[in-house]
Amino acid sequence: MVHRDLAEIAVHLARPHGLARVIGFALLNWIVQLVALWIVFVAFGVAMPVGVLILGFGAANLATALPHTPGGLGVVEAGMTATYIALGIPVATALVGVLCYRLLGHWLPVIAALPLVLPHVRR
Repeated sequence: MVHRDLAEIAVHLARPHGLARVIGFALLNWIVQLVALWIVFVAFGVAMPVGVLILGFGAANLATALPHTPGGLGVVEAGMTATYIALGIPVATALVGVLCYRLLGHWLPVIAALPLVLPHVRR
């Protein structure tokens, strides 16, 4: 079943229109994540420049490409927080902002999905 699904996806990606669509949705995903991160920081009273926001987000995502921790656990939080601190965001605000963003945007959906996924996990 998985092999058939992957073969079907490969057919769609082989066409320029299909590939452009995938790239478009990936960009949309990044934009939505950046907006969510920006909203979290604004909620804590920090309206950082867009370049700083993108750099912190990008550095953390680059760092997660290297280790093999589940969901980038610890790596994303540490990398994003350290980047924002280095770019002038106060330590406490950077830490709390990043932790809230990760909890709401990554871990809460994972926890919500567990009851749906666990019955299908083979032992």
